[in-house]
Amino acid sequence: MRVFIAALVMVIGLSGQVKAANYLNGNELHSRCQSNDNVCYHYVIGVFDAYLMFQDLDRLQEGKVDVCSPPSVTGQQVLDVTKKYLEENPSQRHFSAAGIVISTLAEVWPCKK
Repeated sequence: MRVFIAALVMVIGLSGQVKAANYLNGNELHSRCQSNDNVCYHYVIGVFDAYLMFQDLDRLQEGKVDVCSPPSVTGQQVLDVTKKYLEENPSQRHFSAAGIVISTLAEVWPCKK
């Protein structure tokens, strides 16, 4: 497990060096989603999967955004919710795509406090 975490930290650290070249914003995500590009689906699901992985590894600190989706939620439901938000909130599309996905899901499936 420690080897996995160390490798993950290295990958995250290295990804920060090329962040600008690979940055995807909400406008780009919306464009991909409108064209039914598979990149949209895989990006949204990838963000959600990564979030759930980090949530399981170490619970987010109190007061931060948290998503408590039902155990039976499907990838298509996650995608539909995200696409709907992007369509209905064009003024928010300039924010990071990952942030949009997580914020949207936290709004739809908030955790009970």
